[in-house]
Amino acid sequence: MTGADGLLGSNLVRLLLKNQHKVSVLLHPSSKSKTLDGLDIEKFEGDILKPETLEKGISGQDAIIHAAANTSVWPARSEIVNKVNIDGTKNMLATSIKQSVKRFVYIGSGSSVNTPASEKSPYAFPGQKFGLDYIDSKHTALNLVMD
Repeated sequence: MTGADGLLGSNLVRLLLKNQHKVSVLLHPSSKSKTLDGLDIEKFEGDILKPETLEKGISGQDAIIHAAANTSVWPARSEIVNKVNIDGTKNMLATSIKQSVKRFVYIGSGSSVNTPASEKSPYAFPGQKFGLDYIDSKHTALNLVMD
C-alpha cells in the first residue's frame, strides 16, 4: 500500500488488519509519520517518483492499494501535484504489471470521476470546472488505471 502513513491510508491499514489481511506498506524515505507505529505490518522504503525504489516493496504482493497522492489545492496549478499524482501512478502501474501483481486498487477523488455527459456543461468531467491540478491530475491518473 502506498500513502499508508496519511489519514486515509492509516485508517485503511487498520481496517485491513482488522479483517485479517497481511499488510505491507511503501513509505517515502522522508516520512516522519507516527500513524503506523505499533502495527503488525511490513514496511518498505520507496518513492513513487523513483521507479527503481518500488520493486522490492511490490515484488511478491498479490494486490496493491495505491493511496499516495499530493492533495495540495494551493497553488491551483502545481507541477509537483501533477508529478506525484500522474507520474507516481504511472510508475506504480508499470512496476505492478512488471511484477505480475494480480490486483491494483486506486484510491481516487470523487471530484475526478467522469459522469454522464451533459449538454449544459462544457467540461470533460464535473471537477474540471474548478481548475485545480489536484482534481485534474487525479482524473488523469484514474483514466491511466482504467486503461
